[in-house]
Amino acid sequence: MRPPIRIAAGGVLALLLCAASAAHAEPTRCKATIVRNAAKFLQSTATALANCERDIVLGRLPSSTDCRSEPRAATTIAKAADRMRAKIAGACGGVDQTCGTPDGDDAPGAIGWGAVCPNFENGACSMTIAHCGDVVDCLQCIEGAAVDQAASLFYDGFTPSAASSDVNRCQREIGRSAIAFMRSKAQALANCWTSVNLGRATAPCPVPGDGKAANAIAKAEARKLANICHACGGGDGRCDGVGDLTAAAIGFAPSCPAVTVPGGASCAGGIATLQDIVDCVDCVAEFKVDCADRAAAPWGAGYPGECNLGMPATTPTRTSTPATTPTRTPTPTGGAVTATPTRTATPTRTPTPTPTSTVIIIDPCGNGVVDGGEDCDPAGGAATSCQAVSNTSAAFTCNASTCQCACPTKVTFAGDPNDPVSILDTGWTGISHRAPIISNGQVTLTLGGCASMSRPCGVCSVSGPIENPNANAGQIASRRCTDDTSIQCANNTPCTAGGGTCQFFFGAPLPLAAGGVTTCVVNQFNGAISGTANIETGDAVTTANLTARVYNGIAIDNPCPRCVGDGAFNDGTAGGTCDGGARAGLACDANGDIPSRSDFGRTSLDCPPAAAGIIATLPIDLSNKTDVVAKTLTTSSPNCTGAAGNKCLCDTCNNTAATPCSTNADCVAVGATQCGGRRCLGGTNNGAPCTTATQCPGMGTACARPGEPTRPAACLDNTAANGNPNRVFECVDGNADGEGECTNGPTDQNCSLASGHAQRGCLGDGDCGGGGGSCQVFPRGCFLTGGGTFQPAGTMDGTNSLLAVGMADAPTNDVSQPTLGAVFCVGPTGSSSINNVAGLPGPGRVTIRGSASGAP
Repeated sequence: MRPPIRIAAGGVLALLLCAASAAHAEPTRCKATIVRNAAKFLQSTATALANCERDIVLGRLPSSTDCRSEPRAATTIAKAADRMRAKIAGACGGVDQTCGTPDGDDAPGAIGWGAVCPNFENGACSMTIAHCGDVVDCLQCIEGAAVDQAASLFYDGFTPSAASSDVNRCQREIGRSAIAFMRSKAQALANCWTSVNLGRATAPCPVPGDGKAANAIAKAEARKLANICHACGGGDGRCDGVGDLTAAAIGFAPSCPAVTVPGGASCAGGIATLQDIVDCVDCVAEFKVDCADRAAAPWGAGYPGECNLGMPATTPTRTSTPATTPTRTPTPTGGAVTATPTRTATPTRTPTPTPTSTVIIIDPCGNGVVDGGEDCDPAGGAATSCQAVSNTSAAFTCNASTCQCACPTKVTFAGDPNDPVSILDTGWTGISHRAPIISNGQVTLTLGGCASMSRPCGVCSVSGPIENPNANAGQIASRRCTDDTSIQCANNTPCTAGGGTCQFFFGAPLPLAAGGVTTCVVNQFNGAISGTANIETGDAVTTANLTARVYNGIAIDNPCPRCVGDGAFNDGTAGGTCDGGARAGLACDANGDIPSRSDFGRTSLDCPPAAAGIIATLPIDLSNKTDVVAKTLTTSSPNCTGAAGNKCLCDTCNNTAATPCSTNADCVAVGATQCGGRRCLGGTNNGAPCTTATQCPGMGTACARPGEPTRPAACLDNTAANGNPNRVFECVDGNADGEGECTNGPTDQNCSLASGHAQRGCLGDGDCGGGGGSCQVFPRGCFLTGGGTFQPAGTMDGTNSLLAVGMADAPTNDVSQPTLGAVFCVGPTGSSSINNVAGLPGPGRVTIRGSASGAP
C-alpha cells in the first residue's frame, strides 16, 4: 500500500466536489470503451471456443465435450467477461466507476442505447437497459450467442476423421479460418467505430468509415478463402471441383442457415460442394459479426432488423450537440430527468480557526476493486488480477503498491509449419514455390520503450535477438559458433579457435527440394533485429537481415544431414547421431523437422553440412510486418534480361558480391553502380563493372551477370491471342491465395503430399512409392507482377506488385497468432542447375503464421 494522504476535514468537501467534477459523464470515452471491449470479448470467446473445437476434431477431447463448459475455454471466456465489465464500468460508471449508482453514470440514452436490449435471432437477449451494467449484460448475451452459433456451424457437423488425414486438416482449417475472419472483422469494425466516435471518420462502418476497415475486411476474407481452398481443394488447392474434398467427406450441415447479412443477401441454400461450404461459412461469419458489431455501436447506424427478424430495426439516438458537451450528465429519477446533481452545488462552510486532525485515506489501491487509473487490485484475488483485468499472461502479478501491471520485456515467436499459410516462394520460375518451413524456428526479442510503463502498454520498441527462454528445455538453443554450429556459445571465446564468431541462427538447417535439385540452407541472423510492436493490437514491424548459407543437397529425399535416433526435440540431450555432413557419426540433439516431408527427417545445428558443399552465401532482407508487404515494379526497376521490354523486381549489382537489388540506389549504397549491370566474372578484374569483354582480362573470363537471365515468370505466353501479336501474361490467381498459376503451361509432375515423397518429381506412380494416382500434374506457379503496366498498352498484363499478406492478431493473455510477411530479392548460387530450376536471381516471399508469447 502507498502511504495514506492526510487531509484536514475542512478540505474534504472541496476535494469531493473536485472529484465529482473530474469524473462527470464522458459519453465519447464511454462509447469508445464499449466498442473496443465488446470486440475483445467476441475475439476472446471465439478463440476459446475454436481452440476447444479444434481439440475435439484432433481427438484430444471427447466428441461429447461442451466447449462452453470445458474448463480452459470456460475460464478464458469468464476472464474476458470480467475484463469487459470492469473496463466499461470504469469508463461509463461515474465517480465510483460502478454501473447503476447515482454519481454521474453515462445514461443509456446519452450513449445511443434504448430501454431494452435489441436481442439476437429472437433469443433471450431482451433485458431492460437502465445503466452501463445492463449494456454489458446485453452485449455478452448477443455476442456469446453469435459466437456459439457460429462455432457450432463451423465445427459440429464434421465427419470423424484421423488427426493426420487430409480430411482432418481440411476440417480444422474451415473452423480456424472462419473464426480468424470473425476476429479480424470485429477488430477492423471496432477501430472504425472508434474513429467515427472521435469525429475522425464518417459513419457507417466499414464504408465510408475510416478508409481502412473495408480493405482490412477484404484482405481477411481473401485469406480465409485461400486457406480453406488450399487445405480442402485437392492437389490444385482450389475450390473448383477438381479433386476437392466433398461436403459428405468433410461433414457439414445439409443446408446453410436462413439468416440475412445486414443490407445483404440471405445465406440460405443447400450444401453439396466445397464451394457451398465456403460460401456458407463466409455468409454466416459476416452475419454474426455485423450484428454483434452494430449492437455495440447503436449510436452509429442503428441495430439492423435482419439481426432479430420480426422486430423493427432501431435507429441511432443522436443529438446535434457533440458528445463532449460540458453540461453535467443529469441523474434519472423515476423516468424523469433532472438537471440538479445529487450533491449540493454550493458548499456551506463554517469558518473554523483550527482544522481538525481527521485522517481520510483516498488511496483506493488494495480495496479489492479496480478503480480509475488501476490495472488490477491484489485484494480482489483472481477476479481483479492482471490476467483477468488487463489481459496479461499468468506470469504477471499485480503490483501491490501501485495496482499496475507491468509491460512485457520480451516476446518469443515460433512459426507453425503445419499451418498452410506458412510457405516460402523462391525465384521467378515458380518451381521452387510453396515450400514448407521447418519447425521450432523460435526467435526471442526484447521489448522496451513502451508508450506506457503499465497496461495498456501501447507501442514498444523491439530489439534482439536474445537466447530463447527455454533453450535446451523445449526450445532451440539458437546461439552458436559460425565455424561449427554444434558449439553453443554465449560469447566469441569458444569460437575463436576455429575462426568463427558467436551468432544467433534462425531455426535448424532447412532442407529444400524442387525440380530434381536439392539444397540445405543454414540461416543466421546478420546483425541486430529492430522494430516496433503494439502490445494490445498485435501489430508489428520488424527489420531483420539473414545470411543464408546454401549447400548442395545430399539426395532428393534428404537434402540436409539428419539427426537420427534422438528423443525429444531441443531437450539438451544429444541422444541422436548425425548421418552425414561435417559431423557424421557424432552425437546430436534434434532441433526441427518439416512435418509434411517425412523423408527429410530431423535436422540439427549439431549436424552442419560439409563445408565443401557450400555454393552461396546470400544476404536476405527478412524485414517483415503483420500487414501486407509489397515489392512493386517502377520505372526504376531493372530491365528483365530474359524478357526484353519488361521490368523485373530483382537482379544483382555490378560488384563482386553480386548483391541482390531492386534499384540502382540499392547498388550505390554498397559501392556499386547498376542493378542488373554487367561485371567481370573471373580474371584480374573480377567483380569490376564492365561493358565489354576486353575490360576483363584473363582466361575464361566474361563481362556478364551471374545466374539466369531474369523474367517476370516462366509461363508460356499466348503470343497470338485473338490475332493480337502482343505478349499476354498468362498468370492467373484462380483461388485468390496470392499465388498465380500458368494458364497455358508449363506444368510440373510431382509426387502427392499423401505419398510421403512430395519433394520428388515423377514420371509415374512408381516414382512416388507405387500408390495409385500419387504422381500428379500441377500447373506451374508464378508471381502475379507481370512486367510493368507502364509498358505500352497490350504488351503485358500483371499486378505490378508482389505481395506477402501478413496479419496482426490481438493478444489474449499476452499470446497471439500473427502472420508475418516478407518480400525480398535472392541472389544466384554457384550452381547453374539450381539457378536454372529456381530462377535466380529473382524475388522471394515468405509468410509465417505462428505464436507470439509475451513474458516479464
